[in-house]
Amino acid sequence: MASASTYVPIASVTLTSNGTVSFSSIPQTYTDLVVVGSLRTAYAATSDSIALDFTYGATEYSYTMLRGDGASATSTRATNQYAIYSSLVPAANQGAAFGTYIAHIFNYANTTTYKTALVRTNDANGQTSAVVGLRRNTAAINYVEIAGGNGAIVAGSTVTLYGILAA
Repeated sequence: MASASTYVPIASVTLTSNGTVSFSSIPQTYTDLVVVGSLRTAYAATSDSIALDFTYGATEYSYTMLRGDGASATSTRATNQYAIYSSLVPAANQGAAFGTYIAHIFNYANTTTYKTALVRTNDANGQTSAVVGLRRNTAAINYVEIAGGNGAIVAGSTVTLYGILAA
């Protein structure tokens, strides 16, 4: 992982109302992108998924997810998806608890390879997940959207987009 001095904040958002978070016109001058969030959704269950999307409307994503809670572990795989989904972000019935969301998007400006992302999440119930996702498209990424899988991301959630400088 890159040192803290190589992380350059590109943009930061704190939601003032429920919705999604998007970053556009992302500079193509970094090697990787990192999205760091403190999130909760309005979904009325114990946890919700978060969708990471670079090209709204295209079913060009696949992912493998591992989840655990200290007592058991599960895995999920999906192909031809509209986004890279990760789970275990707190939902509305968990009160004021927010979960941690970190997505590392590799080689986002490269135009000769598919794009990969590694996403890690946790929720207030002690659960955690790790997701490796693939976008089957060689176009550079200049747009990133973070959305709730089943409900909107709630007001007070914060998301920061960082660029990683070349070593």
